[in-house]
Amino acid sequence: LEDAMRTAFQEMVYWLNADYGLSYEEAYMLLGQVAEARCTQMVNPKYSYICKISKDVLNQL
Repeated sequence: LEDAMRTAFQEMVYWLNADYGLSYEEAYMLLGQVAEARCTQMVNPKYSYICKISKDVLNQL
């Protein structure tokens, strides 16, 4: 479960870096404040996690 969450956040950081020009540090700080995350699938041994940010926040970047 922790690996799935870590992967979701890493992918969001990579996306924020590529599309919005945020450094990895800035992206992680942003996610720590505004990210919404939840487990979407728990079928042993596979887990899925989502990480999302409001469009209102993205429009301010």
